[in-house]
Amino acid sequence: MANQDAKYFNCSEQHELDHVSGKYEDKEKVREFIKAKCKDKTIHYWTQEKLAAYLAENGFKLKAK
Repeated sequence: MANQDAKYFNCSEQHELDHVSGKYEDKEKVREFIKAKCKDKTIHYWTQEKLAAYLAENGFKLKAK
């Protein structure tokens, strides 16, 4: 997600993990959650929209703007 217009999240890209987790209140918990879900293949190459919905379902909140 180096490009703001990227539509997909790829677990193998560290900069994408940094970009996504940085949008949430508890960056480190989000980072660890995503890494665990990538490792067990729950998340692999999802749309940003699907990943955001999944994080919301699991109680993660975006930072206030």
